[in-house]
Amino acid sequence: MNTIESNFCKIGLALHITHTKVQLHRQLDKVLSAHGIGVSELMVLHALHTAQGALSRIALADMLSLSASAITKLLAPMEKIGLVDKAKDAHDARLSLVLLTDAGTRVYQEALVTARAELDYYFARLTSEELALLARLLEKI
Repeated sequence: MNTIESNFCKIGLALHITHTKVQLHRQLDKVLSAHGIGVSELMVLHALHTAQGALSRIALADMLSLSASAITKLLAPMEKIGLVDKAKDAHDARLSLVLLTDAGTRVYQEALVTARAELDYYFARLTSEELALLARLLEKI
């Protein structure tokens, strides 16, 4: 395969991955709306749940590949409805921390069940071996 063909193949692959991501995001947003959240909010709840404690807004933004302003805009409605809470760092008052509330934990656990069921349906055409291979390949990018 020459360089032009290789680059065209890579562009096609990148566009296909992007299209698939958009489709998956839309479908998950649709089913997660039953819990009052979307994929972005689920990602925040998942990061906080996984951290098992408070995260700085900067760390959370970095984990989710978001800008500081984007994470602030995403967290504001989540704080308003009680899914997350904010606090100041005990050692550095300049740092704003984000905490998962009990309500946030409950919504996260319920939404996770819904997301898993949708993902089981979405990936049903792939074997477990193909899913593992896909995960390994995507990690390499």
